[in-house]
Amino acid sequence: MIGVTADALTAGGIRAAGVLATSGTLRAGLYGDALRRRGVAVIEPDEPGQRQVMAAIRAVKGGLAGPAHRRALAEVSRSLTDRGAERIVTACTELVLILDDSGVSVPVIDSARLLARRVADVALGREVRSSR
Repeated sequence: MIGVTADALTAGGIRAAGVLATSGTLRAGLYGDALRRRGVAVIEPDEPGQRQVMAAIRAVKGGLAGPAHRRALAEVSRSLTDRGAERIVTACTELVLILDDSGVSVPVIDSARLLARRVADVALGREVRSSR
């Protein structure tokens, strides 16, 4: 999923991407390392923003996500675009359930959807550029 996302951003000529993920994913550098290796700058939420991201993830898992969480994620996403993000990557499957392109000035990239498309392309024998 990480390589597929990095490939898609690179193919789209993206130079900087905001990454929304769990704190553990960010600390581990999973997306950050892959994106940087391809020349894509990584922009992560500041500490208060990351707390909002984690609260939204917990709310989705608990079935309690609502408009306030959607607004908070849009706000965090806007802060990333204000810092130069050309795309917002939802690197956590829960986030796509409450964040979309509305309220965000750049496209939101769903890593899971990109992976599903890649799997379908391979299964159907379509030519696919390999992940690095």
